[in-house]
Amino acid sequence: MKHPSTFTLQLLLAGAVLLLAAPCSMAAGAPKGALRTQVATNLANYATGVQRLTEQAKLAGSNPPPVLTYLSACAEFAQAAAARVPQAADPVAVVEQFAQQRDQRNFELADLLQATASNAPPLNSFPAVRFEKTNLFQRCIAEPLLNPVWKCDTHIRVELFRRKYLDPEEGQANLFEALAQDCPLTRFNQERKDGWWSRAGVSAWEIKLRLEPVVTFGGSTDPALLLSGGLVFNFFPGEFDAAGMVKKETLFSEYVKRTGLCLGGGARFHDGGQTLLVSGGWQIRWVTLWGLYDAATHEYFFGLGISEWDWLKNFLPGGLLNLLPK
Repeated sequence: MKHPSTFTLQLLLAGAVLLLAAPCSMAAGAPKGALRTQVATNLANYATGVQRLTEQAKLAGSNPPPVLTYLSACAEFAQAAAARVPQAADPVAVVEQFAQQRDQRNFELADLLQATASNAPPLNSFPAVRFEKTNLFQRCIAEPLLNPVWKCDTHIRVELFRRKYLDPEEGQANLFEALAQDCPLTRFNQERKDGWWSRAGVSAWEIKLRLEPVVTFGGSTDPALLLSGGLVFNFFPGEFDAAGMVKKETLFSEYVKRTGLCLGGGARFHDGGQTLLVSGGWQIRWVTLWGLYDAATHEYFFGLGISEWDWLKNFLPGGLLNLLPK
């Protein structure tokens, strides 16, 4: 016979599963969201400026077809790049690819212009092309997005958030956990002063709120499911190089990654149905050691919970890991 609280517990668990499984890509102050917005906005501004410049060049009637083709291609490349930014793993790479496409098109059309008429002036000597380079590309793309300092800081920021527990822009955050990050201790803030990583505006602290399957031992062998919440500290690399890439890991950043105190409540599943568990535990990397108390049977025992699934990436087919919480 099931315990009287079984049905209520089932409803609570079902609701928790639905809420915590809901993806969220709108976490307040998401770091990569700020980066994506900046990159997409600059690309869109550049594309708009080039489109207006192309219309003016057509009205002038003094520009050969390669000039108009070059300007149209620049606008098209920028629009396509801006459309890729929201899904890009690295927005900086999108900008770099756009710049390469633009340069390549410039070289191709410059050669075509010279082949058409050997005495034709160079492509880059036309006022419209010079304006695109100095007033649009430099102002919107090169100076703000391709300078070494900005690229280095951006790579560091992206790498730090990639290592953190929550990555809402890659679809690996549940609704509650994403919203919980909007507090002074954990939110993205370029004015942070609490560690060397503050240069990138990244907090090492993060709020955890998710469902964990638990294997019990020390008095019980029944499976359990907990709604787990806690405050987790992330260990970051010890050194980055001039390009913003990890140069040196620390012992903790490589092997521990994160740790923190957690509290939880959930269900223990046994022959009689489900009974309520309350718990406290400590997480190290992706495993949490729980102390568990069964409110119905008044039993105490231990459990191991799994709160992250990145370690499965070596065993699962490509793409399947994205269906699991981080």
